[in-house]
Amino acid sequence: MRTGLLIGMLCAGLAAGCVTERKVRPGLTVLPQNSAMGPARGAPSTSTPVELPSGPVAAPAAEAMVQNVRVVVRVDHLASIPYDGQVLPLVSPDGRFLAVQQGEPPTWPTMLAQPAAEPPTTTRITVYDISQSPPDSNTRAMEFPSPLPPGLMLGRACDHLGFLVESPRPDGSRWIGRVSWIGGTVQWLVQGGAVNAHAVLTDRGELLYTRRPVDAPESELVLLTATGESVRRSEGAYMFPVCTTERDLAYAFNLTSAGLAVEAIRIVEDPPGSGLRRLGRTFAQALIGKPGDAALAYQVSSPVQNVVVSGRTQEGGFGVPVHPLIFYHPDLSRMVAFDTQFSSYTLLAPNSIAAIRWSEGPGYLCTAPQGLVFTPEPSRSETRRRPDSRLDSTPYVPRATAEKSRPVLLFGPSPRDPNQLWVRSLIAAESPTP
Repeated sequence: MRTGLLIGMLCAGLAAGCVTERKVRPGLTVLPQNSAMGPARGAPSTSTPVELPSGPVAAPAAEAMVQNVRVVVRVDHLASIPYDGQVLPLVSPDGRFLAVQQGEPPTWPTMLAQPAAEPPTTTRITVYDISQSPPDSNTRAMEFPSPLPPGLMLGRACDHLGFLVESPRPDGSRWIGRVSWIGGTVQWLVQGGAVNAHAVLTDRGELLYTRRPVDAPESELVLLTATGESVRRSEGAYMFPVCTTERDLAYAFNLTSAGLAVEAIRIVEDPPGSGLRRLGRTFAQALIGKPGDAALAYQVSSPVQNVVVSGRTQEGGFGVPVHPLIFYHPDLSRMVAFDTQFSSYTLLAPNSIAAIRWSEGPGYLCTAPQGLVFTPEPSRSETRRRPDSRLDSTPYVPRATAEKSRPVLLFGPSPRDPNQLWVRSLIAAESPTP
């Protein structure tokens, strides 16, 4: 039975809350009780899923110019697309294409890669070209020479070549593939008789995923490179890995007997100068919630956008802003940024359920009940916290691209059809002359 997990309601159940501005204290740092494994200090004892608001969606005016505090942005409508009400689309790094999961959503065991998973025969994937949008009439569904294989699930990451998909097999195993944006060709990256799941890409384009035998619950973490694979095992089960712009670093959520933890894991060259890369040691970790289970791991990780892999040579190199891991913390009831140096959290907007790092601010774009909110980057030299700024009364879910003309795409629920997503673009505008 489908429960009220976070991503299933990110768009279909989101609604604008009160439009009155509230001053809050963003950027607070919370330390776990111990830097290795422990709950955040001052956190409530429960780890139940956040309750999202209900009510009508407030639609902003087309091409609206919005100013709040010192943040000025422009929001433009691009397209309206159907989706399955469960999984947010994947955005190509150039902001041109959307890969969208449609039809009946997969069952929760299938989403979580659990033993009761079954091929999602009622699910389909459609790719939309939004390069000429708006208007909506210019949004084009891509027609491929051959239809995509049945039973594919939309994956968790993409690059300039294509987007990841997963194929639960009738025998209980699971394959990982990549579908090209143009042409729809499927390249199988991982096959075999194991359950290979929840794959993402590193900033170098390597594949990072979990793997377990069909008849065993414990999942190991696997890094697949051009020179082979590296495996990391734990006392628990790895789930939902993710990568950021922090070079040579991977994150994974780990289900242990103590609860659900987040781990920061080095990716090292071994031996140095050989070009052979492997998973190294865990150098930062913190307990997120206890008891932990697969549903909690999904709730925590589902709002997270993986690093944008554009294929450019400077990707992940010098000059690229370093963005920490952002995830949903159930006990703190908001999105947090994980500080690996101190194994601490920077708190983002209260009750936020999705967020990305936004260099234009600089700070974070957060999805909160009151709308799309900007949380300024905290400064250790500041004695007074700067308030959050509401940019739009609709709680859009932001996704970053590598395209300067469309640096951020926004997904929000259509007020007329719960199975339709509004797609909009956000760009920083010049401050008006006083």
